[in-house]
Amino acid sequence: MAHLRELVERGPGAHWGQSQLVKHAIDSSSSRVLPLSLLGPPSRIDDPIDPGVLVDLALDRLFGAVTLGLEPFDLSTLFTQPLMDEEAISFRQAITNDLLKADARAPLLDLIEGLEKVERLLQLATRARQPASQQRWLLDAVIVYTETIQMVASQLEPKPWYSEGLGSLAESLVELSNTQYIRDLTVTAHSVAEGLAAIDYLLLVEDNAVTVRRTEANDSNYRDRLNQLFTHLCGPEVLEPTSTAPPRPTTHIDDQILAIVVRLFPEEFANLATFATDHDRFVAPWLVTTERELVFYLSWIEELLALQAQGLPCVVPTVSDAPSTQHVEALYDLALAHDLTSSGTIPVLNQWHLSEDEIVTIITGPNSSGKTTYARSVGQLYHLAALGLPVGATSAVITRAPTIATIFSGQEETNRLVGRLESEILQLQAFFAAAKEHSLLITNEILSSTSVDDAVMLGRLLIERCRERHLSCLIVSFVDELAKPEAGIVSLAAVMDELTYQPTLRFERSAPRTRALALELALRHGLIEPATDD
Repeated sequence: MAHLRELVERGPGAHWGQSQLVKHAIDSSSSRVLPLSLLGPPSRIDDPIDPGVLVDLALDRLFGAVTLGLEPFDLSTLFTQPLMDEEAISFRQAITNDLLKADARAPLLDLIEGLEKVERLLQLATRARQPASQQRWLLDAVIVYTETIQMVASQLEPKPWYSEGLGSLAESLVELSNTQYIRDLTVTAHSVAEGLAAIDYLLLVEDNAVTVRRTEANDSNYRDRLNQLFTHLCGPEVLEPTSTAPPRPTTHIDDQILAIVVRLFPEEFANLATFATDHDRFVAPWLVTTERELVFYLSWIEELLALQAQGLPCVVPTVSDAPSTQHVEALYDLALAHDLTSSGTIPVLNQWHLSEDEIVTIITGPNSSGKTTYARSVGQLYHLAALGLPVGATSAVITRAPTIATIFSGQEETNRLVGRLESEILQLQAFFAAAKEHSLLITNEILSSTSVDDAVMLGRLLIERCRERHLSCLIVSFVDELAKPEAGIVSLAAVMDELTYQPTLRFERSAPRTRALALELALRHGLIEPATDD
């Protein structure tokens, strides 16, 4: 099966909204065959997520890698717009469940391949200098278009589609292939092509002169003469010439030869010109947006299939609007997993378990224990789930987060008008001003620029505010005091190897261990004396 990027050859400066497919689309008002949008109703798509959140969660790098080579489809826009409710998410999830099956992806990749061939042929038409050449490229594009519609429709019709979106697409393609317009277009296009294929002319090259004339009855077939001449070299069977190479650029000599051929066969080329005039617009307009939507789904699915080949799991999560127990197994950082594919290693898998009344999670551990990576993986999970896409886990049941915000501690900047602490407090203020019930806030080592006592006080205020407004909060912190056992608060501590004291990059429910680890290391290396019984 072909991969998506093998089918798309548009230049990076191209844009799907200004493609040749769009320029040669028929009037949308005359198109009666309209499938559902595979993205769902526009009214159910929320505002884009903050770009800073994408950076903090490393989703900017991940989506950049996923869309590399597919820039003309502007997929980055689609990857940043979460859905507004459980129903809209379920609509997309049904589509992804269908597309996770290889036999379901195959005809849709054929559809993309056919549309991309049409796009390239139409681009060749725009670059041709001779009208007859432009018209011939258009004719070839029409033939590929009708053949693609009919072939893909025949493949989609018998399949049991479980998703409403792909079921609607299959019905629309089948209906389109059966329209009188497509039938007539197919017959007319092939009739014109057959007339051109029957043209037989003689091209004589002698010194600097090129002569073009109709083939006469007494002209011997040059190909037959060559076959007879080389029979002893290639045997009695002669293969038909084939070529998979792209068309070479035409020269001024080609153009002059074509101009003469057009004059020699006026009827055939008049039919071609009439066809091009009558059928300059032939593409169903909805196919342009449908192709982009399919590329959106397939680009992400192919990324996950590549991770699966490395031994990593993926799953379509269960997402609910109502608060409930949240249970995720074998969660991992997808951006890190992508970065590690070339090395053949995989990230550590973790868990994410919360009961319905647990809304604040405190993550503690020493430096380089994987706290930030774990926090990123949780944020990625909720954003991808809100897009209706599969996530990196073996199982996932979560409550939808209406909005996601991140505050990751950064270095003090000399040109900043406010200090780091004030900047973090202003970001918290902005989050609470915009947050809806069950919104998710992820903070990473904030409040570290103040004293421990002040960090404890401000951290407590943050926790209480989240509990009062039923906002989910994941806090990566060096302040162990924030993780005291209280109702609604979960403490996750980094697990260290008992022998080497090296981080395992795993986390489990436990009281903070950072001080115990520090004492253990100090004792081990002789910085403090072991306690003695008096």
